Amino acid sequence: MSGEISRGLDFSISREDLLQALNYVSSVIERRNSIAVLSCVRIEAKGSVIEFTSTDLDISIEACVQANVATEGVAVASAQLLYDIVRKLSGEADVRFKLNDGKLLVACGNARFYLHVISPEKFPDIEGSSLDCGFDIPATSLAELLNKTKFSMSVEESRYNLRGVYFHVDDEMLCCVATDGHRLSLAKISKPEGLHSGIAVIIPRKTVNEVLKIIGHGGGDAAQMVSVGISNRKICFRYKGYFMVSKVLDGTFPDYAAIIPTECGNSVSIDASVLQSAVDRVSVVVFDKVKAIKLSFTEGKLVLSSASSDQGDASEELSVDYEGDEVVIGLNARYLMEVLGSIKGVCEIVFSDGSAAVLVKDGEYGMHIIMPMRI
Repeated sequence: MSGEISRGLDFSISREDLLQALNYVSSVIERRNSIAVLSCVRIEAKGSVIEFTSTDLDISIEACVQANVATEGVAVASAQLLYDIVRKLSGEADVRFKLNDGKLLVACGNARFYLHVISPEKFPDIEGSSLDCGFDIPATSLAELLNKTKFSMSVEESRYNLRGVYFHVDDEMLCCVATDGHRLSLAKISKPEGLHSGIAVIIPRKTVNEVLKIIGHGGGDAAQMVSVGISNRKICFRYKGYFMVSKVLDGTFPDYAAIIPTECGNSVSIDASVLQSAVDRVSVVVFDKVKAIKLSFTEGKLVLSSASSDQGDASEELSVDYEGDEVVIGLNARYLMEVLGSIKGVCEIVFSDGSAAVLVKDGEYGMHIIMPMRI
């Protein structure tokens, strides 16, 4: 890689801070790129801050890190190579960057690396710092909304409009919904101040995962806020020293309210972690891609069972407060475990018969729907 560099660059930065920034920004880069500059990270020193930026043209991430800047400037170099170098550096010494004769010097201790660079003019412009709708949301709340729905996003290329989380406002509530056609997850919170009631976008699955990586899956400190900006084409997130802007998915999300069961005659309340562990144990004998298990509800108990013609069978009985007629339901074990893993404490399982969708309620503001299977 080569190209003229219009400005000098010379700074020193903490290895730990550098490694964290590179880890985040390099994660959006596709491993195989036909466009060389899209495999690179843009490094710009301004004042006492270094901005690291990467993009795949759909998502762009910028990480800002404090550093000792001797000379302001900009350089563009291989993101993966730079990350691999910094990851292998030892000790607590700072890492120095300096443009030298058209190459980027990376030095730490006695180690020296001279990296080829690309002209900064070839790096794509990043847009989206000011979008139509801006509001703040606690990092913990955003993490919870995404964590409770992301596993239901579709992975099928043909179902483009389902390959993300539907982020919208409904009845003064901020709602996140995901579905792959076999299951559906919904989580909601009170609408944050500043969020327009008409907002409705589909956040791509890759963006959902990158946001969670930056804010932490648990969201960290409840006092930490994420600033969100939305237009009909893009969504952006600003958290601490990180800024991400992403395209949103084209297409219309299905009318999910129409498939939420309204008449279910039976319900059972049970600790989600207890049921999840039992499902995990019972499904271990099933090696099929679709791990099918049977839930048999009878008076006072729930029996989980599975069977494999090659491996054998398994069952486990749980005591539950159930007084209705016997109902037997076949479910995908992985779907059920992912739902239960997102719930803290007690959940309510609502059902009618073995042929209808099963509703799993997560408190007042969360629910999941799983379609039954024939066993």
